[in-house]
Formats: sequence, C-alpha cells, structure tokens
Amino acid sequence: MELLHIYIRVSSQIQVENTSLKTQQEVGIELSKKLGMKYEIHNEGGSSSFSDNLDSRPVLSNIIRRISTGEIKFLYSWNPDRLSRSQTVWIQIR
Repeated sequence: MELLHIYIRVSSQIQVENTSLKTQQEVGIELSKKLGMKYEIHNEGGSSSFSDNLDSRPVLSNIIRRISTGEIKFLYSWNPDRLSRSQTVWIQIR
C-alpha cells in the first residue's frame, strides 16, 4: 500500500492553539483514505514561512531530503503556502 505524506504547518502560535493544524491533518487523512493509502503526518507546528529558510524548517528539510532519495513519493499539503511563501525557499524546493 502506498504512503501519503501529510505536511502540516501554521504561521503563528495562535493558529497552533486553535484548530488549523487539526483541520489540515484531518483533511489529509481523509484524502489518504479516499486514495486507499496509508499516511504519515509531518507536523512543523507554528512556523512562519514568509521570511524563512530551510534551516529554520527541520521537518520540511527532512521531507525534501527524503523526496530526493526516493523515499517519499506522495506529499500532501493543505495549500502550497504551507510549504513556503518565500521565493528563495520555493526555488530550493523545486
């Protein structure tokens, strides 16, 4: 059975304390069920992505490393801006 990797992140501590992370996780899990896949959650917590770099995002850095080695084939993120809003980081991801 294939594995869907679910990356969740919010931009602020206030969002961590509310339901944003929970909602992103629930939607990702539901998608994995619809696709008939197992899932693995990757939770970056409350970390702003506007002025970040990959050094400040260890969970995302690990995902990118695992993608480059072929270990991760399927990645879900609630919205592309959960990965990053920084042009520099987007270039690194691509």
